[in-house]
Amino acid sequence: MQVKDAERIRDFILEHRPHVVLVGATNLHCKQLHGDLRAIMDHILEHHPQFITRSDVGDVDIVYADETLAALWQTSAAAQQDMGDQPPLVRRAVSVELLHQTTPACVP
Repeated sequence: MQVKDAERIRDFILEHRPHVVLVGATNLHCKQLHGDLRAIMDHILEHHPQFITRSDVGDVDIVYADETLAALWQTSAAAQQDMGDQPPLVRRAVSVELLHQTTPACVP
């Protein structure tokens, strides 16, 4: 990961304080991305300790997410209708997030 990309991700996390960062599990490069994100989070916790005390988030979970259904949905008619003005990759990312939110509710 390039330094500029890492800085943008760090700034995004500091500003928006997400609870979870999802990494689409599509290939072996995802493992490297997961490690890079963990290093960014470690840097935040080391250099910005107020991040934990300033928010209810604390440490941010970095988890893998299955992209199988999202990959199918990104080119579906429903995706075109809901998000037709967005590129397929954005539709896929939104779908991964939505599936991550609703999956626990679907498991008996």
